[in-house]
Amino acid sequence: MPDLLRDFGAAVQSVKETKQVKFHKKSILRGLAIGMLVTLLVMGPISFIDWRQNPGGIFRDSTGTNWETVFETLYSWL
Repeated sequence: MPDLLRDFGAAVQSVKETKQVKFHKKSILRGLAIGMLVTLLVMGPISFIDWRQNPGGIFRDSTGTNWETVFETLYSWL
């Protein structure tokens, strides 16, 4: 009987550890998603303003928008 109780206790402990690991992974993914969303909400408008004001003519010229520079600027803030 003691072996049965010991095995049951080990199984319960294993389940608790599994739940904690899943919760931990879920928390990390949720944190990353929230961080990316906040970054896009804050830096997206700032990148748009820079593109619109076009300081030094680096984002657009008479031929159109230099998307490589626009995305490079956006990625640098991520």
